[in-house]
Amino acid sequence: MDAEDPSAIGARARRIRTRRGLSLDVAAGLAGISKPYLSALERGKRGFNRRGLIEDLANALGCSVVDLPSKPP
Repeated sequence: MDAEDPSAIGARARRIRTRRGLSLDVAAGLAGISKPYLSALERGKRGFNRRGLIEDLANALGCSVVDLPSKPP
């Protein structure tokens, strides 16, 4: 199974986060991760290496898990 480019998922996460008016601090706190880690995810410098991370971020952003990757995780 091919994994989607982490930078594409991160870019969608950033777009959703900014549209919702959430800061990196707030979104990271809601997702249970650090601000630098979320920033690295959004920039494609870190990968979404576990399904739970995508679920946690989607919940923090108030979107569905399928809204982040173009392919279901």
